[in-house]
Amino acid sequence: MKIVTTNTMATIESLAGQKGITPNILIKNAGSSIASWIKNDTMDTKRKTLMVLVGKGKNGSDGLVAASQLAKTFKKVTIVMPLKRIEDPYSKALNRTGIEIIKIVNKRDVRKFKLVLNETDILIDAILGTGITRTIGSPLNEIIRLVNTSRSKIFSIDMPSGIDPNSGKKDTYTVKAHTTLMLGYPKLGCVNGMNPVVCGNLEVIDIGLPGDLDKTVDHLWITKTLVKSMLSERDPKGHKGTFGTVGIVAGSLTYVGAGLLTTLGALHSGVGMVTVFTPESQKNVVATNIPEAVFVGLPEEITSMEIDPEKSYKQFEVHSKKNKFTSLVIGPGLSTSKQSQSFIRNILENITDNIPVVVDADALNTIALNKIEFTDLGSKKDITITPHVGEMSRLSGISKDTIESNRIQVATEYARKQGINVVLKGPATVIATHRGEVFISPWINSGLSKAGSGDVLAGLIAGLSAQKGFSSLQACITGVYIHGLSGEYSRKKYGARSMRVLNIVNDLSNAFQNVENMN
Repeated sequence: MKIVTTNTMATIESLAGQKGITPNILIKNAGSSIASWIKNDTMDTKRKTLMVLVGKGKNGSDGLVAASQLAKTFKKVTIVMPLKRIEDPYSKALNRTGIEIIKIVNKRDVRKFKLVLNETDILIDAILGTGITRTIGSPLNEIIRLVNTSRSKIFSIDMPSGIDPNSGKKDTYTVKAHTTLMLGYPKLGCVNGMNPVVCGNLEVIDIGLPGDLDKTVDHLWITKTLVKSMLSERDPKGHKGTFGTVGIVAGSLTYVGAGLLTTLGALHSGVGMVTVFTPESQKNVVATNIPEAVFVGLPEEITSMEIDPEKSYKQFEVHSKKNKFTSLVIGPGLSTSKQSQSFIRNILENITDNIPVVVDADALNTIALNKIEFTDLGSKKDITITPHVGEMSRLSGISKDTIESNRIQVATEYARKQGINVVLKGPATVIATHRGEVFISPWINSGLSKAGSGDVLAGLIAGLSAQKGFSSLQACITGVYIHGLSGEYSRKKYGARSMRVLNIVNDLSNAFQNVENMN
């Protein structure tokens, strides 16, 4: 599914109009879809109250249609108009529903609004949507401030009021939604910067637009349908060699679990064989928990207990030739000691086979510390990096604040410059390719933001890319989606606060089955 700007959306709607799908039809479709979604999401509606904040444009019209259809569903429905709205067929239709309308004209109206807000269970933000054109002033700023401090569950229509629909820039007063119901297409402003946090859960709802009007759009929203198309059926006659072999270089005395989690991620991908290179002193600790993998102990220096870079590389080289890896992941938990950096550089600089390589964590830190350009490693190398914002900052020299405000742009430019794939982790993870393609994850889950979660993802992507039929890009898209979906299962069972990374691992199989069994 494509991600659109306001201009692109206007073009799509204009093309729809040429096919007889008028703006009025789209508004009615949108209002009906909004009402249906909220009905399905809300339990025991007859005992709950609904407030709809209505602006003066099409977003407000969508809200009015939804309110009309929800009038008999909720215990009470109230319309609030914080901006002056010219009467139109949508507002006239409300007169037949008995819905109370509060027009904000003076301070007395604000006080009345506050009293009703205190009793509101569900709130629909249909004020601005993609129509913000200026800084939010009085009385709307006070209305938004009160909304954000209320107990109501907030649904924003298309965009939370206060966010620029293209740049994602937030006004000082911006609605903080629990869920944003994006109409027809995901909007760029919702996934740019750190706005996924403000937009809450992102949902795309159908408003009846034909599917052939978005051919000029570059950015893609990752959907279950897209991922299913990438999951080919496994060969029933296949053997372990059929499904690829991944090499994992991970773990250290300090970060023993990194190798374990990376390996678990790879094993759940469907790859045929996994070989793990980890320090000799830690090998048995990890191997005890994962009997399926092959473990190779990396020689360590007696005095420092750091890996011996020369001996370790020779060990890696011997087993690489023997196993003929079809993908490699390097970096999780390796540390940034001088010995580890030397070992990592040796591997990256001497990979000759054009196999997919996932570079994560301390391998990324080594790249940054040594000011290595990925282009210097060889143009034929198939490299994917999986940085979080801090690692991306060290690699690019761009501040974390700037990256967080321009995640899509930073990831895209770095991928193009370095000739690699970038998986910039965070809310609505960004995948950018060296060809300029951009894919955005739908998942926003603070429960994924825990140490070890990225190790699982790196292993999962490497395991997928090791298999025939998966390009590196397809492995990134599938890995990010499945990892996020597994996180959703874990969040529902344990909550974002208490869910563990091992919970995510344990739900990977369910996530794969969910996609594979999709009708």
